[in-house]
Amino acid sequence: MLPEIPDLRQSLADLARQIPCGTVTTFGDLAKGLGDVAAARWVATVLAESPADLPWQRVILRTNCWPGRDSARQKLQRKLLAAEGVAGDAAGVARDVPRFTEFSGPRPLALLSDWQRESAQHVERSPLRQRPATLAGLDISYATPDLAVAAWVQSPRNAPRQQVELTISSLVTFPYITGYLTFRELPVLLELVRAAEREGLAADVLLVDGSGVLHPRRAGIATALGALTGLPTIGVTKHHLYGKAEAARDEIVTWLQQDGERLGARLQPPGRKTPLYVSVGHGLSLEQAVELVEESLDDSGQPGLIRAADGISRATARILSRQAGGYAGGASTTTSAD
Repeated sequence: MLPEIPDLRQSLADLARQIPCGTVTTFGDLAKGLGDVAAARWVATVLAESPADLPWQRVILRTNCWPGRDSARQKLQRKLLAAEGVAGDAAGVARDVPRFTEFSGPRPLALLSDWQRESAQHVERSPLRQRPATLAGLDISYATPDLAVAAWVQSPRNAPRQQVELTISSLVTFPYITGYLTFRELPVLLELVRAAEREGLAADVLLVDGSGVLHPRRAGIATALGALTGLPTIGVTKHHLYGKAEAARDEIVTWLQQDGERLGARLQPPGRKTPLYVSVGHGLSLEQAVELVEESLDDSGQPGLIRAADGISRATARILSRQAGGYAGGASTTTSAD
């Protein structure tokens, strides 16, 4: 079961209000209070808006320097801190200013990462017993920062041009933080899978734009989707999130490992400038995952079904972004022989 998605902005606000007057903290310290220093960039983005209800002025860089390049904002930050008795100059805060790090709270990111580690224990990486007949590619685009459009593009392996397309739109509440894409986009993908079932669509393997077990906690979005639905999934991403080169299978495939365990592969298809990173999500072997992704590559070296889902989701997102209010909801299905 997917855990409750936390209101991370509210959690950040709760932590920020704990910073005592006359002290400072850093974006990294607040991120650790949320449960993972990986959230530091997101924390900085939120506080760069200078929220009036939060003591944003008490948050600086770990070097004691002022954040950002906005001189007017830095001047205001110095003025607000000076009123609290915190000394500083144009370069930053004085070195002897107390630094607050003793945050208390539920550490929501730590709870989510624990859920990922637990999910990784239930991943099935045994070979499929039957050769899959139908594949589907899944991808998500955004009409607005909080309105996602998810696309499902399905085709038989023996007739890849005979595609069935399905799109849905859904609101998202969780921000993008490296390593936590699952909690932003998995609810949308689960909704997409349910919509596909209602439309009578079914695929033997799902190709997901995201990581599988090639992930710091062995549980990327493709893993979580497979574990929760029971469907075989493959993670395909352009981002090298985890794993070190182990050995080359050939000029296209290099196996990736971590701590002696083979977790994925780097694919460098002919004609493609940047590599792809492939790993098992759930329900099949790594060798099968690589074979299916290689088979699905188009002339540009991209997985054709994921590329098609990306194009459809982007087109729909553009339409929604132009509509008043943005959110249309629902699902639509089309069939194409192109």
